[in-house]
Amino acid sequence: SDVYKRQVQESPKDCAVMELYIKTLKNASTQNIGWVLEHVSIITDLNLSYFNMQKGNVNIIGRALRINETLVKLRLNSTMINSEGMKVLAKALKTNGVLKELSVAENVIGNKCMKSLSETLKMNKTLEVLNLSSNQISNKGIRALCEGLRENRSLEQLDLSNNKIRNGKTVSELININKTLKKVKLRREQTHVPVSYTHLTLPTICSV
Repeated sequence: SDVYKRQVQESPKDCAVMELYIKTLKNASTQNIGWVLEHVSIITDLNLSYFNMQKGNVNIIGRALRINETLVKLRLNSTMINSEGMKVLAKALKTNGVLKELSVAENVIGNKCMKSLSETLKMNKTLEVLNLSSNQISNKGIRALCEGLRENRSLEQLDLSNNKIRNGKTVSELININKTLKKVKLRREQTHVPVSYTHLTLPTICSV
């Protein structure tokens, strides 16, 4: 609301305003959330899981991400994000220089946006944790993602669990082409690859 926005503008660091802000987000419109991300410098962690993020809403969040300079963790799990929506987020992250963790689990991203995400990984220098679990991604999508992983120097954890990946060697293959990636998850349990197995050969899954 206008009253809420005025309160935030007048005293953005006030604890009471911060509490109001948190309560407001629970039932806020996407427009208000976008406004908060663009104008308030107190937010570092935002969970919008189960919020309807169809195309129009994703555009608002994407625009805010291009401007926001404080948000380091964003969760958009089960928000109906599809391939086009993920492309919007990927484009925003090309210029965002603060977000460290993004989770878009349990959506319908698929393979079509993996090239866009790959291009983002080539440019982004801050993202450390990326959760793409339960998104109908297959080996075709992973091959596209590998192009970005070759050049990325920030990502440390990648969750690809519960997708349509059918290559048991994918864990070591992904890590072999990236100098910073430490953990890749293909199943619900965390998979660790010993350091001695990394950076050995170019993965076959990325050269097909």
